Amino acid sequence: MKSVLVDFRRPRRPPRWAWFAVAVLGLAAAASLVVASMQQRKLNELRAQRDELIRAKANPPPRRISTPRPAPYEASAREMLAEATSKWPAMLTAIESVSIIGVTPVAIEIVPAEREIRVEVEFVDYATLLKFLDELNAGEPMPRWALVQAQSAAAAIGQKSTATVRGTWPP
Repeated sequence: MKSVLVDFRRPRRPPRWAWFAVAVLGLAAAASLVVASMQQRKLNELRAQRDELIRAKANPPPRRISTPRPAPYEASAREMLAEATSKWPAMLTAIESVSIIGVTPVAIEIVPAEREIRVEVEFVDYATLLKFLDELNAGEPMPRWALVQAQSAAAAIGQKSTATVRGTWPP
């Protein structure tokens, strides 16, 4: 027969509370590693932003030059200025000073932007119209007044002949 060896000692294992403490400490260490890695990422992002700001401060972008938008009343103000500085009063005086029987001014249009005056006249015959035009241009080195359009109506119909004369003033 064989001999049987019996050992009545308890095996030496750590108590349960020790295993529990090791597990808690292991979880705490893992959580600390996760938090530390997240903080390291945030720190790296902040460093990158700081470096970007330092580079931007060292090399500022060129200034943008903005052109002001024109005022909504600019066109009418320019027209008013052109009218105020134009020589149309002298041109009106020239029209008033020429008096030819058979030629009657019926409409005047002053266009300061184009520096001209358009006068619509009624006339009896072409000879008086041309005499009126010559009188307007009398004494001028270059003719300022020109005939733009002339229409002669038949005397039997009873309509008057009309013409448009254009005058320009120098700059």
